[in-house]
Amino acid sequence: MAVLTLDDFPLEEIKREAAKIRFGEFLLSLIGWTLYHAAFVVTLLFTKVIWGSVRFTVASCKAGSVAAKGPGKRAIIEAQQRRLKEYEVRLARFEG
Repeated sequence: MAVLTLDDFPLEEIKREAAKIRFGEFLLSLIGWTLYHAAFVVTLLFTKVIWGSVRFTVASCKAGSVAAKGPGKRAIIEAQQRRLKEYEVRLARFEG
């Protein structure tokens, strides 16, 4: 395991680089970064809201269409076959 001392770090070079940073430019960069990421989050939220409303609209249109037209022929036939089986079971009780 290596042991680093304070002499191993280029403190003077770090201080020179830090002195070059202008507070105004840093502040503007920070504001820009914040606005960019806030817009990204807002875009994600609106996308989810819009996609959810589209899905809800499609589902409600489909349900309204089925309600207006009534059940399809296949659904009617399946319901009648289920009823027929129930009647056959009831009839078998009386015969047997």
